[in-house]
Amino acid sequence: MQALLRLLFQKGGFVTLVLVEAVCFYVIVTFNTKQGLVWENTYGIAAGNMLEQRRKAMRYSELPQVVDSLMWENAALRAELLQRKTYSHYTLDTAYALPIDTLPLSRKTPKYSVIPADIVSNSVDKRNNWIALNRGYADGVVRNSAVISQNGIAGIVRYVDKHYCLAMSVLHQQSRVSAKLDGQLGSLVWTNTKDYTMMQLNDIPKDIDPQIGDTVYTSGYSSMFPGNLMIGTVAEKSLPPGSNFYAINVKLSQNPGSMKVVYIINELFAPIIDSLQNKAINE
Repeated sequence: MQALLRLLFQKGGFVTLVLVEAVCFYVIVTFNTKQGLVWENTYGIAAGNMLEQRRKAMRYSELPQVVDSLMWENAALRAELLQRKTYSHYTLDTAYALPIDTLPLSRKTPKYSVIPADIVSNSVDKRNNWIALNRGYADGVVRNSAVISQNGIAGIVRYVDKHYCLAMSVLHQQSRVSAKLDGQLGSLVWTNTKDYTMMQLNDIPKDIDPQIGDTVYTSGYSSMFPGNLMIGTVAEKSLPPGSNFYAINVKLSQNPGSMKVVYIINELFAPIIDSLQNKAINE
């Protein structure tokens, strides 16, 4: 109390001035119409700006949840697109592709599930590179699931924990991706450790005439990557002397070093196919 009284004695003049100014301001805006309107307008603008800043702050704090929700929605759309098929219809002198919407059937027996994930860590400068993701078996991730990005392929899940998983990058010496070029099957491998945007396509026979810029897709003949996913384009080709197969360098459509968000694709029928293959091997 003594400290408060001492403060009032020392700063009494300033406190009195502030109180008098406040009372005068109140009287002016209350009993003068013009000044009152000015005050109301100014107060409304200031209050509106404060509310707008508060709204922006609230939206910013909710941004991670909004982004996560959009990622899951995008993953659901990707899963539906993977169920779609096309067939070619031929008339007398015209051939055209007619898309068939198989979504009603796919909702009953979907072939794929898609899980969005953020990249926790990613390497591109080693002989064997790995990608850590923030999804695990609690989110539905299983081993050998394909990992794709917005623009291409990324890797294959090898190790799964409850909330995290580790994917073998396509930039790995053991990586083998079944690919196709002009309808011809080939095997995509990574051998050029100096350029992580380039992979090598093998097993393309010399009777095929690949051109620079031709697009390379996944073949779909595996239980990992679905078919017709873009891998990249032909950057270089050569036919080694005495060989029946081209040596083709493929420029990846997705820069492995710039990925932020990826999608984990589970083929739901993969366990059944693997079981049948194991039975055939053991016979």
